[in-house]
Amino acid sequence: MSERERLDVDIVIVGAGPAGLATAIRLGQLLQADGGGSDEGPMILVVEKGHQVGAHLRSGAIIDPSAFRELLPDFDDQAPLEQPVTHEEFLWLTRKRSIRIPNFLLPPELKNHGNYTVSISKLSRWMAEMAESLGIMILTETAVLGPIIEDNRVVGVYTGPKGLDKEGNPKANFDPGTDIYARLVILAEGAIGTVAEQVIETFNLRNGRQPMIYSSAVKEVIELPEKPFPAGKVMTTMGWPQPEGAFGGAFFYDMKGPYVSIGLVFGTDWEDPDVDLHLELQRWKTHPYIAEHLKDGKVVQFGGCIIPESGYWAVPQLYAPGVLLTGDSAGLVNVPRNKGIHLAVKSGMLAAETAYECLTRDDFSVERLASYEARLRDSWAWKELWKVRNMRQAFQDGFLIGALRSGLYRFTGGRLIRDPLPIQAGHRLAPHGRFEPPEPVLFDNQLIVDKPTAVARGAPTYDEQPSHISITDPELCIQCQKLYDSPCTKFCPAFVYRWEPDEQRIIISFENCLHPKICLVACPYNNIEWKPPQGGDGPRFTMT
Repeated sequence: MSERERLDVDIVIVGAGPAGLATAIRLGQLLQADGGGSDEGPMILVVEKGHQVGAHLRSGAIIDPSAFRELLPDFDDQAPLEQPVTHEEFLWLTRKRSIRIPNFLLPPELKNHGNYTVSISKLSRWMAEMAESLGIMILTETAVLGPIIEDNRVVGVYTGPKGLDKEGNPKANFDPGTDIYARLVILAEGAIGTVAEQVIETFNLRNGRQPMIYSSAVKEVIELPEKPFPAGKVMTTMGWPQPEGAFGGAFFYDMKGPYVSIGLVFGTDWEDPDVDLHLELQRWKTHPYIAEHLKDGKVVQFGGCIIPESGYWAVPQLYAPGVLLTGDSAGLVNVPRNKGIHLAVKSGMLAAETAYECLTRDDFSVERLASYEARLRDSWAWKELWKVRNMRQAFQDGFLIGALRSGLYRFTGGRLIRDPLPIQAGHRLAPHGRFEPPEPVLFDNQLIVDKPTAVARGAPTYDEQPSHISITDPELCIQCQKLYDSPCTKFCPAFVYRWEPDEQRIIISFENCLHPKICLVACPYNNIEWKPPQGGDGPRFTMT
């Protein structure tokens, strides 16, 4: 059997999303400015698990361009932006009606004039080109499975094997993987990062922090024959079809050409074990007002993701010996704004400035790395998170109570009687059968698509390989089925899980997986393990 290779670099960045690429670009700029961007300069490597940059990125994104403009002054003129926001609506939906909330009643964080709609997949591919033009190396199709820790310090990361068959046996093209050693590892993997979570646990970086809770999201890109609304229109809706007591809403964002981006976001602390995000998104599209905007549309891409939502009080320590955390891997999301991309970019820039200081002073001590967190705490990004530090916590006792609390917090600078307001992690599922089943949805598999059709729009591609998803304890699945009717068979938007009554077990169709990771936070028994598949396999997003 082949031996694992070793690769030595100066800095390795794990993840080629906005945080990782902002880190790479800023580091490249600093090195180029002092002449260190030549072939003889430090080796900076970005490792990305997708088959190309952007293939695993999906976000119904309206971006705040402020951080991008700091990073790239000509951003507005050069970036592949979709539309400037010109017209926005905030709506409360009932089954048949839409009630518009006047803009003057909306808090500032819900207003988007001055922002842009984007495809995060397209935007990241463009950022990758910027990074490569500055001498940064980007390695795609490479799944990083964990940190290399020696003498209580992260000294690199190790990649997974390629070329294994379904039983885990080496094929003719077998590659055992590579150990990438670096003076500094910067983690930008997104929410529940594979390496980041191991680092956080190993170095107890969440000590004294609140637990992280998540929302799950599904989104679609829809092609329209014509657009019966003004260019640059965006909508946010709340109410129908949200499950009772659930936190979340839906969105509609205009894109370039014939396309729009839509999506649904629910907090995973829902009570109904039959919640099916994909199905609820299809139901949302049948609302009369939404249907007017989507007439004769066709779904062309579909995906899902999770969003870290606890905010300020749950952000872990952002450094440990040999490693820094950025973006969603660190939980840097402004929940009321429904935005984290600008925070990811800012954190990446500050991580790069810290890394540059380490390189120029030849000092990668933990004391030097701690200056990254100090930089972030002194920045506008940290102040933004502080102002909304209790917003998501406010909604854990129901939507109406949350709306009242959040309104009061706005007038008290984020504080009410308790600061921080407590947050409860983990599921709140009621036993199956406590809730009325919703009315059925009729699929046309053009605009209103069933789950197999939706999965096909995500274009998951897997070579012959072992499953990257596993059940920890099959006996718990039997207990879960009796009590909750196997909620994983519903909340997974990609039809990965199926209960087989004759065999009394969950069947896993990993080849459908679109990498949303909802299963890692919505399984009531925390009984599912997920790791990146080999060889860049998974979804192949291009417009999400």
